[in-house]
Amino acid sequence: MYATGYHCFSCGEHGDVFDWWAYWRKQPLGDVLRGEGFDPKALQERAAENAKRLEQELAAKIAEAQAALIELRKANRYLEYHEKVHRDYWHDMRLDDWWIDYWKLGYCDHFTAYTRNGKLTTPTHTIPIFAPGWELQNIRHRLIANLDPGDKYRPERAGLPAMPFMADPETGWDVETVVIVEGEKKAMVVFVTLDNPKVQVVGIPGKTNVRHISDILKGREPVVILDPDACLKDKSGKDAYQSISARLGKIREVRLPFKVDDGIIEYNLSGDWLKNAINSARVGKAEG
Repeated sequence: MYATGYHCFSCGEHGDVFDWWAYWRKQPLGDVLRGEGFDPKALQERAAENAKRLEQELAAKIAEAQAALIELRKANRYLEYHEKVHRDYWHDMRLDDWWIDYWKLGYCDHFTAYTRNGKLTTPTHTIPIFAPGWELQNIRHRLIANLDPGDKYRPERAGLPAMPFMADPETGWDVETVVIVEGEKKAMVVFVTLDNPKVQVVGIPGKTNVRHISDILKGREPVVILDPDACLKDKSGKDAYQSISARLGKIREVRLPFKVDDGIIEYNLSGDWLKNAINSARVGKAEG
């Protein structure tokens, strides 16, 4: 017996809880349901109604997201934010003005977000998220006034998919190597440091959110460089590298005792060092 059904390893019978009920009573399922006051036809009709309702709700959500995306692209707010960009903030990450202008990094005077401590209005640093071909997907706001280190970012438009940051939207996926890191800032710093047009660097939101690029990267053995805490295991016994590999297949892992952008900015690790780390990345695979 399981939480969602049963399987008999002797005779091979299996099914959900209703099938078990009929199996135990040695009666057809319909007779069992009628004997307990249930109308099988009514249950089927209700299931069909629920399926139709869910389908309609999904279609409405898709239409709402598409409308929000169209409005976002028409507004071009990221260009307004770019005009106010605080360049010194990005200079501290070793990003010069050319890269600031290339990615259209910006600054927002007032942005309202809801946090664990309630409503917050704060200035933000802004990062546009583009798909290949410079197709705008959303704008990420880095909250400046929020003191919670685990709650730093908000999207310009809620309800849209949390897409990864692509460091080189012009080239897209037509590269030899794809490097995956955590977040937009790390992707920028790594991309500039590598200085290799044959390498695409992608910053994923969080540690394991690769669902929007999994079909593209399956079989390409991307290099994955996560923060040190990615080695911690979740409830299923997997660490973040193994969770990513479960979606992408074979990956190459670079496990560092520090955040990769800290290594570059604070410890002055060079592009050659980073290239060697990528070239010597070990092959990892999901367990279980």
